[in-house]
Amino acid sequence: PPTLLPETPTLIVIDVDENDSVELHCPVTPSSDLSVQWSKNNEELDPMWSTSNLLIRRFLLKIHRAQLTDAGLYKCNVVNGFGNVHAQFRVDVKSNGTVTHGDPQQNVIPWDIDTMNGEAPEFLSPKERSSSEPTKVIQPESTTVQLKCLASGKPTPEIRWRKNGKILSEDEYGITQSQILNIKDLRQSDTGNYTCEVSNSFGSINATYVLVVTEKLQFFGNDPGNTSVEVGQVGILHCRVQTNDPTAKIQWLKKINGQHVFRPDAIIFGSEQYEMIQQSPEHQYSNNILSKPLIFPQMSTKQAGEYICLIQNDKATNYKKVFLDVFYTHRGLITSTNTNNVLFYVIIIPLFVLATILFVIFCLRHTRHRKHLPAHSTDSFKSSIKPRQPLIQPNSVVISSRTNTDYLVDSIDSIPIARPYPQQQRYGPSTASDLASLTSSNLYYARVQAL
Repeated sequence: PPTLLPETPTLIVIDVDENDSVELHCPVTPSSDLSVQWSKNNEELDPMWSTSNLLIRRFLLKIHRAQLTDAGLYKCNVVNGFGNVHAQFRVDVKSNGTVTHGDPQQNVIPWDIDTMNGEAPEFLSPKERSSSEPTKVIQPESTTVQLKCLASGKPTPEIRWRKNGKILSEDEYGITQSQILNIKDLRQSDTGNYTCEVSNSFGSINATYVLVVTEKLQFFGNDPGNTSVEVGQVGILHCRVQTNDPTAKIQWLKKINGQHVFRPDAIIFGSEQYEMIQQSPEHQYSNNILSKPLIFPQMSTKQAGEYICLIQNDKATNYKKVFLDVFYTHRGLITSTNTNNVLFYVIIIPLFVLATILFVIFCLRHTRHRKHLPAHSTDSFKSSIKPRQPLIQPNSVVISSRTNTDYLVDSIDSIPIARPYPQQQRYGPSTASDLASLTSSNLYYARVQAL
């Protein structure tokens, strides 16, 4: 599109004395494909109707002898197939030291004061204001992209979008006169240069986006797939990508053992840490197939685990997880690293849970048994007691019961009653009447103490 010369002001003010000549030069970069249209106070000036006092030659407007009627607002509008720009001039004519401008009553051809106080469009983004280079946007297929053209101006500027110089069709792209252009469900045919043109009566600006729609990164076939390799053998994990972009990259990652320890050099996928695998084989690209296998010259159990094949280009990223199982054969038995894990989780853990449950049940029953034990012992003790019978010994004195309420354990009868040995008492030897004075109660308590 046409471009204004650097540092061109929004409004160029020119003071000229009456009867002097004045030249207005349209401040654009000259090009053969540009078309220029001059206007005065929003009325077009036709070069075919140039008078002896007014000359129009493309980028030049010349007034030979300025008159009061020549004062006003002039504009040059420059257009080509890619856009348009314009520049504005205000010509003030002096007569007898008095400048005739700004007062519509003193000017022969008045102009709108609001128009004189307007503002040319200006981008709101500092980046767009300071840069004249197109903005490159790379977006994968089947996604949505937003191209923004946020600007201000007085009066409110008009927006127009073009693709490769042609006005966008609203049937295909929806609303095309908005400051934001939404393109949904991108296809590779949407690749191109998108230009927004912002203009009002005080000027125009434009910005260009270079949109590149890339293909979706997809794995070729079933790559990569889960693999089992014997210890000591060569192991290979294949990763192939079908793409038209030879600059795409493939990178292999391995899940880190001990996820509870954070590593600053780790790559996070979800909540899991992975480490990047440095490998020597370079990418192989042929027939739109990009390949980079992960080769293990001699497998070991340490290399078993979870791997990720990561593919990416400038915009899109895709990945796929794969498991590498390492096993060894010993006397016809195959032991796998993953099989051991399955055995641990399927057999050992359930057995441990079952043992814990049985232990809890045992403890509960044991505790309940101890709570009931004292009452049971007391009942057994009481049931074993019966009314005491008189002790009858041959050739001995019969000792009668003092009371019928005394009881004696059955086992008492089996305990031999020791006769007291004759002792020298303090007040003389014991007599038979002393023994007779012993009651059955005394014997009962003596036998209980002996027990």
